[in-house]
Amino acid sequence: MYRSISLSMTCIVLASFQISHATASDVQGVRVVAQASEDDQRCLATTIYHEARGEPREGQIAVAHVVLNRRGHADFPPTICEIVKQGAEKGGTTCQFSTWCDGRAEQKDAAELEESLEIARAVLSGELRDPTDGARWFHASGVAPAWAKRLTPTVHIGKHQFYGMAEQGVPAK
Repeated sequence: MYRSISLSMTCIVLASFQISHATASDVQGVRVVAQASEDDQRCLATTIYHEARGEPREGQIAVAHVVLNRRGHADFPPTICEIVKQGAEKGGTTCQFSTWCDGRAEQKDAAELEESLEIARAVLSGELRDPTDGARWFHASGVAPAWAKRLTPTVHIGKHQFYGMAEQGVPAK
């Protein structure tokens, strides 16, 4: 059985592998995204850069997967750029990813951004597994947001706590 999803003008292959005698646990966490727009790669890299810079590589990969775990879910916009900028389009300060509301999105160190771009490309190509167990939210360890009480913690990586599906609504990060 082959699975693929076509989104508007861009066809993104989420999985292109045959499952014959494999069990669900054999393929759990496998996600292959063959193509993503250059804009989506840059939006994901910018988010990795600002949300997880200074974190271990696994933490940067985890942040990227949180974005991908939101894609395709009815509570979130359809593209990576729309997901990471959710809330910013209203000109407010309640963004899903704070870097898009605090004016930092344009501030980048070229070498560190290149590392974030490499991670974004590797995650999008399916080379790097999801270390978050499907998390769609995270926050820095030093804070205790009210929305976290409605979620299930999945893993703690570096200075971030990751969470699974919310009971109701979509909390801000």
